[in-house]
Amino acid sequence: MPRFNSAMDTAARFGEIPFVEFTQELITGIFDSLVEAHILQMEEYAEFVQTLTQDLSSYINNTNDGVSFEEITDFVLKYELPQIPEAQLEAALDALQPPAAGAAPTTTGAPATTDTWWGGLINALAPAVDSLVDKIEDPSDHTDLQAMQAYNDAVLAGNAATMPNYNEITSSIAKLISSNKYSLLQNLAQQGMMRLVVTDGEIETKLTFSTWQEDENTFQRKTRSKAREATKTKLRRGSLGAYKKARKRIKTRNVTVNTAKSYHRDTSGTKVDIFGRVMIRFKTDYSPLNG
Repeated sequence: MPRFNSAMDTAARFGEIPFVEFTQELITGIFDSLVEAHILQMEEYAEFVQTLTQDLSSYINNTNDGVSFEEITDFVLKYELPQIPEAQLEAALDALQPPAAGAAPTTTGAPATTDTWWGGLINALAPAVDSLVDKIEDPSDHTDLQAMQAYNDAVLAGNAATMPNYNEITSSIAKLISSNKYSLLQNLAQQGMMRLVVTDGEIETKLTFSTWQEDENTFQRKTRSKAREATKTKLRRGSLGAYKKARKRIKTRNVTVNTAKSYHRDTSGTKVDIFGRVMIRFKTDYSPLNG
């Protein structure tokens, strides 16, 4: 009975268990997290669109210095250019880096022609350079691009031409790369905003309340008995004068030993478990731009 009363006392204190607060915080935390994630997506997209509100010239000026030499090298190697030994190719690509930026490439004694490696490179870039000049409104950004144009036009016309220096070539390639990035961003923006959307979800909270009691008694008793017999021996004269031993039973005693083993076990307890489970399904989609 005392154990039962203890369990009932615990059950009577059920209102002290913070189950409601636990559930409330779980739901509120999930909701706040989803809203925060949505706001973050919108802010990132707004920053992305803000980047595209500037004109191409401003974008190139803001990102031109961020184009790495590795990007320039990869860009150049995608064109089909006159074949030269690997050592000369590495020297030509390395020359695009400072401190040789102010010098002009050499054609190793060959006349100005598109058959040389540098002439082939400038000729391969010519269509993109011409298109980029038309897209950039600021004339101050045309200098290096126009140097590339002038050289290619003179070579194609068979006239003497001045080879652009490394700085003009590197700057023109960097602007082409920035222009390609700008076009890619515009295409992404036209597709719309990629977002992470919650399709459905489930929030579950549970409270497990249990009490238990155990009572176990064990009693074991054992009895052992043992008989003990006492005898007495004395000498007795025989007919021929010899002595004989005579044994006489005196007394018999019984010894009884009683042993007992007792074991008692008594346990009781109460357990309360509060746990939550959250399952949310997501999908990605594009929110199309209107206008």
